[in-house]
Amino acid sequence: MPRLSLSLKKMPKEVLNKYGIIRLQDEQKMTLHNIVEKPKTEEAPSNLTSYGRYLLTPDVFQYLDPKTLVWIMSFGQLTRLLAW
Repeated sequence: MPRLSLSLKKMPKEVLNKYGIIRLQDEQKMTLHNIVEKPKTEEAPSNLTSYGRYLLTPDVFQYLDPKTLVWIMSFGQLTRLLAW
């Protein structure tokens, strides 16, 4: 089963619109539902921010179309893909 680990940090409400904000599926297990990229402060699902450090198991890439993978690697768009 594909796995993903993210580096997270709790941030003050005033700066949430500057980060990818984590929406958890299960707060006890800390499982990710999605990432909301730079939401309006009042729409942020939490105060947990993702600041661009990801650890993925190799099997994650089998689910990606090769063109999508090239786009991710060329333009550094992994956060956008995870938010989708």
